[in-house]
Amino acid sequence: MKKMICLTLFAAGLLMANDGRGSCLAAAWKDIGRGIDDTDLKTIAIDPAATQVVYAGSAKYIYKSADGGQSWKRVHMTAGASRGISVICVDPNDSNLVYAGTGRGLFASYDEGSGWKRIFEGLDASEKQVRHLAVEQADSKRMYLGTLGGLFVSVDGGKSWNKSQGGIPDAAINFIAVDPRDPNIVYAAAGSGIYKTNSRGISWDRIFIVSGQESGIEAGGSAAIDPVTKI
Repeated sequence: MKKMICLTLFAAGLLMANDGRGSCLAAAWKDIGRGIDDTDLKTIAIDPAATQVVYAGSAKYIYKSADGGQSWKRVHMTAGASRGISVICVDPNDSNLVYAGTGRGLFASYDEGSGWKRIFEGLDASEKQVRHLAVEQADSKRMYLGTLGGLFVSVDGGKSWNKSQGGIPDAAINFIAVDPRDPNIVYAAAGSGIYKTNSRGISWDRIFIVSGQESGIEAGGSAAIDPVTKI
C-alpha cells in the first residue's frame, strides 16, 4: 500500500502525519514547525518527487525543510506590508522548479529555492495580488494563475502569460484545480461560484452559482478532484 504523508496548518504551527497504510485518519500527528520563527503560516507544499522536502510560506518568509520538517531554513523574504506568501507549488516533473505566489506577483526558483525571480506581476495592483497557482502534471510548462484581477494562463513555464476570458469573471480567482486524468478539464473558484473548462481555459462555464447570502470560496479555502471518479 502506498505511504501517505499529510500536512496541516494550525494556529500555532505545522503538523505532519506519516502513515504507511494509505490513510492519515488514525495516524499520529506531530508538530514539525519548530525552527520556523513565525506562526502565521499561510501555505505548505511537498515536493512530489522527494517527499522529505517541504516548503512553508508565512506573511513574510518562505521556509524549506530537506528532512521532513526536522529542521528549517529561510529561503525567501517578501518586502513591505500585505505581501504574504499565498501559495507554493513544486513542479511535478522537476524538483528544481518552485513557484511562490505573493502580493507582489509570482516568483520562481530554478534551483530548489536558493534564488528567486519574479515571473509575473500583472498590469495593475489587483493582478499583482496572487491568490492561487495550479501546474499541469502532464505538461508542467502549462500553468494557471489566479489573481485578485482574474485568471492567467502560461504555456511556456511562466515566460509569457495570457488573461483567460470566455466566461470566467475578471475578478478574484481564489482556487484552481487541474483534473489529473484529463488536463483539458480545469476548475476555478471565484466569489461568484465555481467555473469549469473542458478546453484548457479557452472557454468556461459556471457550474455552481453562489447566492446572495453566500460569500463564495475565498483565498485560503480549498477544493480537490478525486483522481479516480473525477468528483
